[in-house]
Amino acid sequence: MLVADALAAPYGVAPGLSLRVPAGAFVGVVGPNGAGKSTLLRLLAGVLRPTAGAVTLKGAPLAGRPRRAVAQVMALVPQAGGLADDFTVAEAVALGRHPHRSRFGAWRPVDAAAVAEALAAADLEALRDRPVQALSGGERQRVLFARALAQTPEVMLLDEPTAHLDLAHRQRLLDLLAARHRAGLTVVCVLHDLNLAALYCDRLVLMAGGRVVADGAPTEVLTAEALATHYGAAVDVVAHPTHGAPQILARREGPR
Repeated sequence: MLVADALAAPYGVAPGLSLRVPAGAFVGVVGPNGAGKSTLLRLLAGVLRPTAGAVTLKGAPLAGRPRRAVAQVMALVPQAGGLADDFTVAEAVALGRHPHRSRFGAWRPVDAAAVAEALAAADLEALRDRPVQALSGGERQRVLFARALAQTPEVMLLDEPTAHLDLAHRQRLLDLLAARHRAGLTVVCVLHDLNLAALYCDRLVLMAGGRVVADGAPTEVLTAEALATHYGAAVDVVAHPTHGAPQILARREGPR
């Protein structure tokens, strides 16, 4: 579905980075600050052009393809920037339909239905007429997610989608992503929260120093040794009592 082959970039990733994301995967990208996670996502999305190597989407090179054609297949959920303040929430979410409409095409029932579904899924119905400039950081993040849902993509790339969200909305967003994944959506998601990454992702890619240093099931990637090496953190790794996924427990130094 999505392949990065021997990439190099002006910043953020080391030369030779490769990654394969098959159709139907739910891949979490994790790693310490400055590891190159967001740069990798921008390369996969075609927002940043590699200086070497290539990204292919559904077997065709991403470079040179019209942005509209790419956006009909793949949606990017950036971090909380990138929203025009003079739009209402509903107007901002409706932008997700742009790739599917001709330049002067009329607004169709399928467009209205996609926007309504996205607003409901992101718990934004009560805010639909509120100006974007009046939103909190967490609300803006939900608008970005809803815009991507309205785009009805086959592949969704997300850069820290749970940033600024409270616990309930974090769980709701990832539960919704998991449901869409079960329905066929391919997901690549940068996450700082390792516990959530282990709970929701089928596969984790651990980055450090601009390189992929581990790639596999959460139990294979999130080991105490790997986290000590690449995060410089002393932690305990235990199994989730319900799901069995690895969960990270911080160690406190010194007496309480």
